[in-house]
Amino acid sequence: MAVELDPNIKQDPPNLGNEAEVVICLTGAASTGANKAAWYAQRNYTIIRVSVYSTTAPVGASLIVDCNINGTTIFTTQSRRPQVAAGENSDDSDTPNVVTISVGDRISFDEDQVGSTTAGGDPLMITLVLRKRG
Repeated sequence: MAVELDPNIKQDPPNLGNEAEVVICLTGAASTGANKAAWYAQRNYTIIRVSVYSTTAPVGASLIVDCNINGTTIFTTQSRRPQVAAGENSDDSDTPNVVTISVGDRISFDEDQVGSTTAGGDPLMITLVLRKRG
């Protein structure tokens, strides 16, 4: 079960057992840039993965999304970021290098690369899959 949250205010996903999903929806065509949306953690979590769904497939190049905790990428190995291949609609990240979220952390999302002919998105859904801890 996914829950869409307002990405600009402090909220916590409802109780879904030990796992939770934070869904961020970015409307319009994808465009490169930092801090496209942010979410503030209200409890401690472990990140399982970041999933991306692009309603319009990127064309000409992959659409690449990054996730940051307090401004620092969770994918210090950049090839682990979710990358929607040209002509495709979705991708799941490999396991992030940094997986610990603490109460009060700011989780932000960047669009690092978009398709060169067709950007993709329109809308772009980013799902942060989490496990509650402590």
